[in-house]
Amino acid sequence: MTILISEKELRQQIREALQKEGLFSKMRSSGEGKVGVIGKNKGYEGPLVTVKGQEKYIGDPIIGLSDSGFWEGFRKALEEHIKKDYPGIGIEIEDLGITRDLAQAANAEGKPDRVSGSKHGCGLAQDVKMHTKEYGRYDSYKKMNPVLANDQKLVDAIIGFMKEYPDLRWGGSFDSGSDVLKKGDKPRGLGITEFHHFEFKGSKMPAFFSKHESELEKLGMKSSELTSTTKLGELYNKLL
Repeated sequence: MTILISEKELRQQIREALQKEGLFSKMRSSGEGKVGVIGKNKGYEGPLVTVKGQEKYIGDPIIGLSDSGFWEGFRKALEEHIKKDYPGIGIEIEDLGITRDLAQAANAEGKPDRVSGSKHGCGLAQDVKMHTKEYGRYDSYKKMNPVLANDQKLVDAIIGFMKEYPDLRWGGSFDSGSDVLKKGDKPRGLGITEFHHFEFKGSKMPAFFSKHESELEKLGMKSSELTSTTKLGELYNKLL
């Protein structure tokens, strides 16, 4: 009987075997190269990727390709806006994460609430915890997002805030058929699941990759085509 597996699956099996034997980290530290299919794809090595331990990141492991201080300023501004627009809720915004290592960002198999090619893989997305006096600490998006999404006053406050950031899209608008919700609209479906998520619109992403055009060319890609999670997923897999 012949069993066929994909190149990606073979690379993952090799990686896991080396990690099990403790050889993967030794290869990293000794500079012997990245794990890949022998004779074909030994993995990308270049300035587009940062290696941290056994994980790979695009750009900075904390903020990816986003500008230094951008998401921190965004979180602060969001909190201040809601406090002003809806003081009774008692909002406190906490960072839930900007980046995700490439292996996790590239493949969402087994994780139905994530997307393959996530913008977190390049730092162009921000998740937040929305703690409130009204509803308590934000300790689970599955538990809290439906509660927060049902508070129309909070929803409208976020909708009003997003007008100040036209390059971004709020996860609450997912499944609405539009990048932007209007006051009075309710999040639904994926918009509830991703209530805590904010990201750059696809049309704005190429600008962050354009400074790495020569590196992208080595991979057979262009910054101008990186406008979707599908294309990001393709890039991430080329970088692994």
